Amino acid sequence: MVKMVGLWNQALTKYATFATAGETAVAAILDGVATVRSKEIPQLPGTGYDHTGA
Repeated sequence: MVKMVGLWNQALTKYATFATAGETAVAAILDGVATVRSKEIPQLPGTGYDHTGA
């Protein structure tokens, strides 16, 4: 019985480690996307066209 509980403890510890790593990876990716989307993109030289319907 003690051996079974120890084995479950090891399995749950590994699961928690992988789950945390996955959440960290997703957070890093979303942070990168948010950083890219918040950057101001300069207008190209010689382009002053502003279409009101677009």
